Amino acid sequence: MSLYQVDQKYDYYFDPKQDYLELWKLEVLENYRHKGFGKKLVDFAKSFGLPIKTNARINSQGFWEKMGFQPANYDMERDLGQNPFIWMPDGVDEKVSEE
Repeated sequence: MSLYQVDQKYDYYFDPKQDYLELWKLEVLENYRHKGFGKKLVDFAKSFGLPIKTNARINSQGFWEKMGFQPANYDMERDLGQNPFIWMPDGVDEKVSEE
């Protein structure tokens, strides 16, 4: 897993436009699943109080939804085949795509 901050000039997901966190490739090995490790890692990311974007891996959508994430409205040009899920703290909304 990696967690890094993305500058607001690259924010195409949140309103108002702002810095956000990218949580990349969170994966818990099978023998360690259902022990709270994934939740602890997500809670750590949430503790920064910034919106978070991640790309749900195959069969992980249920985990992300349990963590309070929602699928981002898919935008072909922006998402390039990714499966983005987002989490937004209070006062932050999903950006409405400009068509």
